[in-house]
Amino acid sequence: MERIEKCKGCAACWQDCDHATAPLSTEFTGCALRFDCDKEETQIVMVDGTFFCGTVRLQFEGRKSACIWRLQVHPKARRAGIGTRLVECCCKIAKDAGCDTIGLTLDKDNEGAAGFYRKLGFVFGYEFDDSFVMVRIL
Repeated sequence: MERIEKCKGCAACWQDCDHATAPLSTEFTGCALRFDCDKEETQIVMVDGTFFCGTVRLQFEGRKSACIWRLQVHPKARRAGIGTRLVECCCKIAKDAGCDTIGLTLDKDNEGAAGFYRKLGFVFGYEFDDSFVMVRIL
């Protein structure tokens, strides 16, 4: 992973955080920071200067299938590719860790999110209660 020098605020944040491993390279004007919260969970935060753009959590340690959860993009940053970049960062981290697949759970009525994930290569896995699981082969 590559450290981004464009955003001095992010670099300072990365240096000051005990749990941060390294910023991830991105193609937008800000940067993404990866925080390894513990052995089981990583969080990726995208910022542009001092503006928080989005975040996602990833569980992958010791698993063959990683799990994305709590993908959130600030309303003012939506439709700018932030969600796609967050998901792709998760896929790269999971694949590098030896995972074969990555999945997530959605509410059945969240068609917007389902369409977003389908565009990124996720397919319907199975349904339970008021939710369904989507998966992607890495």
